[in-house]
Amino acid sequence: MRVDAVTLDFWRNYPHEALSFSPGVNVFYGDNAQGKTNLLEAIAYLSCAKSHRARYDRELIYHGVDHAFVQGEVWDGRRAVTIEARLHRQGRRQLLANGVGLKSSAELSESLKTVLFCPEDLFLVKAGAAERRRFFDACISQLRPRYAVALAEYKKLYEHKTRILRTGRTSPTCWKRWMTSPSAWPRWGR
Repeated sequence: MRVDAVTLDFWRNYPHEALSFSPGVNVFYGDNAQGKTNLLEAIAYLSCAKSHRARYDRELIYHGVDHAFVQGEVWDGRRAVTIEARLHRQGRRQLLANGVGLKSSAELSESLKTVLFCPEDLFLVKAGAAERRRFFDACISQLRPRYAVALAEYKKLYEHKTRILRTGRTSPTCWKRWMTSPSAWPRWGR
């Protein structure tokens, strides 16, 4: 897999930038706060639709603008693919491969797989198991897109369960009534 070119419009600190890369090794250098990490973040975003630094997509959009655009020309080993991500402050993002909308972000990893290791990732060694699990979940999701779908479903169900337990929507009296009324039991409980 190879990234041949990247176009950024209103991504982080880039109002507009179009870059082409050589097939070999490319080196980015410059002073601090010039956008080197933002460029790498944009390339990684094209493979998983997630940022390693931002929690929400709206944080990736240039200040004072409502939309951002990232496009990558990628060689996936078999063919050339154009991957696009269109971000909006209000509304859902759009992910496209060769102009065709993608159903989920997991489909991006079919065209581009990336590993982004930053100085901030040193906390993987220092932090607890939850951070390592998050890192490995992201890596496995790129290798196995179905894992990403299953993980998203698990997180949704886990949050739903947690919300129910916090709000206490099911009161103990509800359970007491169910336990004392055999007609309310499921068939396998009779």
